[in-house]
Amino acid sequence: LPAGQIQNVMAADDSPYVISTGRMVYASSSVGNSDPAYAVDGSTGTRWESAWNDNTEWIYVDLGKVTDLGKNYTINKVTFNWEASYAKEYKIQVSNDEENWSDVYVNSDCKGGNEDLNITANARYVRVYMTKKALEAYGYSLYEFEVYGKDGVTKRPVDYGENLALNK
Repeated sequence: LPAGQIQNVMAADDSPYVISTGRMVYASSSVGNSDPAYAVDGSTGTRWESAWNDNTEWIYVDLGKVTDLGKNYTINKVTFNWEASYAKEYKIQVSNDEENWSDVYVNSDCKGGNEDLNITANARYVRVYMTKKALEAYGYSLYEFEVYGKDGVTKRPVDYGENLALNK
């Protein structure tokens, strides 16, 4: 650079981001227009709702096979956006084979609403295993279920900076 010129150098963003959006998702049940995929679609205008007749229900997301890395995902955080019919008691579990699940978080007194949980795990699959309803007459209902990590099959969103043309 010529003398007197300043060059801004920025490091690559290495913070965790949502790696579950749009991934395959499976649930023990669903009702009406509440497909399990709505829990990981990135929209709070849609939701997944379980059947109403059972206290034990689950939903899990497949983060995909990370062939490039030769390992499973490093999970840093899980967030929930519950509807009024939330899980009063649940576990967050992880697995690498969809058969053997390990508990990484247990909540025995959930208050619903938005939850932001710092969880550290290495796995391909992340499941919410619910055992007690806040509203017995309904199923469990999630607007969003987000898993955060790094370098997922779902790539980091690109930040193009401020939209200078907005409202012009």
